[in-house]
Amino acid sequence: MNNATLQDIVQSINEGTCLVFLGPHLLSADGTSINAQLNKHLVETLGNRVRYYQDEGFLSFDTSTRNLRVKNRVVDFFGSLEPTDLYRKIAEIPFSMVINTAPDNTLNKVLTEMGMGFDYDYYNKSEPPKNIIKTQARSIYNLFGDYTNLDSMILTYQDLFVYLQSILGDKELPIKEILQEAQSVLFFGFSFDKWYFQLLLWLMEINGKGLNLSHDINQESIKNFYIQEFNVEFFENNTAAEIIEALHEAKTKGEIVEPDAPEITQLELFISYAWKGASEEMADLIETTLKANQINLLRDKNDLEYKGGITEFMNRIGEAKGVVVVVSDKYLKSGYCMYELTEIYSHKDFKGRIFPVVLEDAKIFDPSGRLDYKKEWKQKLDQLDQEIKKTGAEAIKTLGEQYVGFQRIHDEFDDIVNQLADMNVLTPDIHKSTHFEKLIKAIRENT
Repeated sequence: MNNATLQDIVQSINEGTCLVFLGPHLLSADGTSINAQLNKHLVETLGNRVRYYQDEGFLSFDTSTRNLRVKNRVVDFFGSLEPTDLYRKIAEIPFSMVINTAPDNTLNKVLTEMGMGFDYDYYNKSEPPKNIIKTQARSIYNLFGDYTNLDSMILTYQDLFVYLQSILGDKELPIKEILQEAQSVLFFGFSFDKWYFQLLLWLMEINGKGLNLSHDINQESIKNFYIQEFNVEFFENNTAAEIIEALHEAKTKGEIVEPDAPEITQLELFISYAWKGASEEMADLIETTLKANQINLLRDKNDLEYKGGITEFMNRIGEAKGVVVVVSDKYLKSGYCMYELTEIYSHKDFKGRIFPVVLEDAKIFDPSGRLDYKKEWKQKLDQLDQEIKKTGAEAIKTLGEQYVGFQRIHDEFDDIVNQLADMNVLTPDIHKSTHFEKLIKAIRENT
């Protein structure tokens, strides 16, 4: 690679307009595609339950094999991958976005070990596309799914057809807009022989970039095709390792500077939870974590002033654009908490505005558990009703408003809790182990 080209790439990195495509051949020492290694691993461990079409690079298996046997072996295979020295050098070079065409998280591991912040997402052919929101200087996007979500991966021809149908239909790839802003695109670890990858590059309009650069490949006919059709410049006799080493050296010399993280808008949401115990502990942890991600939570203990109206504050929660709801057994039995939840429900787009975190003791996923809560609210209503009948008009003045509130909770309980139970809310342990990554992402995408 000549010095002029190197300086062009360095300038593009410093300007935040250089993207990198990581190919499936970069992870292995001998240059074998990591996808081919996975396929062979599945054939070796599952035997005649899978068929491997080696020339095409795809597997074939039935649905039960996919659901019961393939998933764990895929997770074991990719989970055991260790970052190479080459990946550590890539991590130190501040490319604005790395587009990974394998479903691994190897680069993510390196950045996490180094304590470097990064944004991460992947394309899931089975779900509507999500907007990419950059909160860090570095971003990683897995173009063909993530191994922890088997439905997002492309293992069979059927997977490929569903993927192509999704991007050729009304699901435009979220990275297309970012690619349009790029001035340089680097390709590492490719043989470029897959027709569907050629189709993707055409859909991404990759030919319009100032620099499309790749290490050298041995397939002359394929090389000539990419030169002519996509304006890709190949570094003669240069390997991916040599080019990455040259860029890493430029970073070490200070020619490539570490960028600042992008400025992001401070978001503000309410949080609804039950005081004391596990519910308040979870609320505290969520508040701390979200604050570190520029998301401010309004909560009664902090934002309800002395002598401030409690009912007014709860009504504000009901009308809020977004509310984190910590659902616990105590929450589902609390008049104050359920008043807030019914207020949220009474306004439009209930499911779109709430971000539930459901604690283990909340029995909303069990029909008999939901029925127990409903019976308890009926008992509370009956108790108030008996008190009113016994005491008369004076009791109505004192208990009437509470009775109306309890009646409302009882009447709307099924609709509200059934919608909560139908949402994939993840477990508290998953939220904690991932530092509320999915919660933060959902808030950014929906508020």
